Amino acid sequence: MHDILRTDLITGLKLLWKECFSEDDDAYIDFFFQNRFDEKNLYYEMENGEIYAAVHLLPCYVTIDGREQKALYGYAGGLRKKFRGLDRFKGVVENMLQKNPNVFLFCPKESLVDYYKQMGFVPCFCQDMIETDEALQDENKKNDLKISPLESAAYENMRNDFFQGEGYVRWDLNAIDYALKEKRFCGGFTHLLHYKEHQYALIGEVKDQQLILEETTIPEEQLYDLLPSLCNIYGASRGTAYVRGKKTSDPMCKKHLIGMSNHLITHQNAYMGLTLI
Repeated sequence: MHDILRTDLITGLKLLWKECFSEDDDAYIDFFFQNRFDEKNLYYEMENGEIYAAVHLLPCYVTIDGREQKALYGYAGGLRKKFRGLDRFKGVVENMLQKNPNVFLFCPKESLVDYYKQMGFVPCFCQDMIETDEALQDENKKNDLKISPLESAAYENMRNDFFQGEGYVRWDLNAIDYALKEKRFCGGFTHLLHYKEHQYALIGEVKDQQLILEETTIPEEQLYDLLPSLCNIYGASRGTAYVRGKKTSDPMCKKHLIGMSNHLITHQNAYMGLTLI
């Protein structure tokens, strides 16, 4: 471990974050460090007393060949600008992998997918997008749809039951609790949908009159039917819902790559979920 005070460590990490992710404001960065940061889940490198690279390694579990294994999700990995162009980040990742012989999961920006491929990571986490360009006012259905707050403990059980299978990434209760808090902090919603005698999770946001369901436990065959009504409930004119990736010929579905791994090379339709944490 580097010899650095915790306050100096956090200051250096925040400086690195702002330089690598300029779209994130100070409030969001502070929110992460106050609610999710743990020095034990951090890999960083220094030069001349300065943090020039870091990756937050968030622990999770992934099912591979029917067995659940420990994994690390690399979040907010970055390199100071003055060190770029020298392929330094590749060396950082190689050092990190040597010190942490785990299954690693990354969600790189689309522009960096080829770069991660060069480091041995394989695209394997994908989702399908279901889209609708209309909101319907179905009074009978509207009366059957009720929304209430989604509790972390309840959702941990719901998502495990719904998504469990090959390539599923499972998060513990603390991770799920943070993810839901973060979604609300960023202006999104975390709701429990009551429909007839069933309950389903809804996690997402409304942006530019578009309802975006980033994760839901509504069965896909029902989602086609409910999405227009949900658009109406949330005051959106159109909607998009992300579901577990699979082979499909339905024209409403579009494939969406969300993650890569250094191990899951045979599971092209693995499911990650809650990737914002």
